[in-house]
Amino acid sequence: MIQLGTVYKAKYGLEHVYFVISDPSKNRNQVARVNMTSVRGYQDEDLTCILEPGDHETVEHSSWIFYRRASSVPLKHITDQQMRGEIEIMGSICSEDLLKRLQDGAFRSKVTPKDVKALLREQGFGV
Repeated sequence: MIQLGTVYKAKYGLEHVYFVISDPSKNRNQVARVNMTSVRGYQDEDLTCILEPGDHETVEHSSWIFYRRASSVPLKHITDQQMRGEIEIMGSICSEDLLKRLQDGAFRSKVTPKDVKALLREQGFGV
């Protein structure tokens, strides 16, 4: 079941890990998600939220949250991907601390899409 804090990985393509940072029980039509990618030291990396091993069992090395590619999608989109075997749920849901860091980072980052910020605000999240 996809819920606030679910962590999943695409099985094909780039295989990024995604975090669900909004509450699907409050809005099934739009679910906000962000993905992490490895820190490589490139100039365009958004260092607003850095994850380290221990933050979640899926974090193997220093990684940053790619807020520019944050998106809001219908819950059905994610559950359909799950049913087709295109994504895999990864470990436990986020801790409250990690979830708050991801949500706060969405507001602090200058590149988070406006619809993602609006959805989080609508659900009572925000700094």
